[in-house]
Amino acid sequence: MPTWLIVILAIAAGIGMAVAAKKKEDPKFKPLAAVCVLVLLVCAFMHIDNQIGVFGESKEVRDQQSSAARFSEARIKALCEYVKSKNPGTIVIIPSGGTNYAKNEYTMKQVELVKKYIGNAEVKPVEYTRTEEEMAMNPMPTAKEWNSFFKANPDANLFIVLEQLPMGQEILRLDIFKKKGKQKLALMDMGDPMFVKPFFSDKAGNVVLVSINGKPGLKQEDYEKLAPSDLDEAFKMRYELVTKDNVDSIK
Repeated sequence: MPTWLIVILAIAAGIGMAVAAKKKEDPKFKPLAAVCVLVLLVCAFMHIDNQIGVFGESKEVRDQQSSAARFSEARIKALCEYVKSKNPGTIVIIPSGGTNYAKNEYTMKQVELVKKYIGNAEVKPVEYTRTEEEMAMNPMPTAKEWNSFFKANPDANLFIVLEQLPMGQEILRLDIFKKKGKQKLALMDMGDPMFVKPFFSDKAGNVVLVSINGKPGLKQEDYEKLAPSDLDEAFKMRYELVTKDNVDSIK
C-alpha cells in the first residue's frame, strides 16, 4: 500500500477516534471507535510491511522491481516502434535461452512485450548444438549456431534479437554480415559497438537496422532513479536508439 494512502487512512481513523471519544456516552459511536482502531492496526501493519516486507519483499524492493520492469519495457517499446515505422516485412523474434526459452519467466515476458508492440511475428530460438560441458564454457550461441539459424530462416526479412550475439571479432564470422541480402537485424543490445557499427551503413547493406545502447554520461545516482510511469520518458533516462543516422557518434 502506498505510504501516502496509509497516512491518509491513519489520519482519518485518528479523527474518527477523537469524535467517538467525545461522544462516548452515545452508543451509536461505539462501532465507529472499533472501526477506527481496526483501521489504525491495518495501517500500522501495512507500514511495517512496506519497511521490512511482511508479505515478501519490502516496498523499496518492490518499487525497484517495478522500475526495472518499466525500463525493460521502455527499451522494447522504442525498438519495436522504430522497426514498425520501417515496414520491414516478415519479422522473427529470437528469444534468449535457445530452445528452452519458454522455461524462463523473464524471457517469456520479453517475448510477450515484443509481440505487444510489434504485432504479428513468429518466435524462433537459436538451437544450441553443443554438449553441456561446452555450454558451461560458453552459454551463448556460437557463430556456427547463429549461421545455422539464419540459413534455416531465409524467408524472414527482419530478426528482433533478444539473444546475445557473439562478442568481439567472433561476430565477424556471422554469414548475415558477409552479404547484402534482404535480411536485417534489430538488436535489443548493441553489444560491442566497435565491431557492430560498420554494419549500420548503406555500404554494408544496413544489416543492422536499429539497436539499443546505454545513454552515455550517466552517473551512479542516475541509475538509482526509479523509472517514471511514462515509458518514453523512462527510455530517455537510460537509453538511446542507434540507427545509421547517429551510429558514428557511438563510442
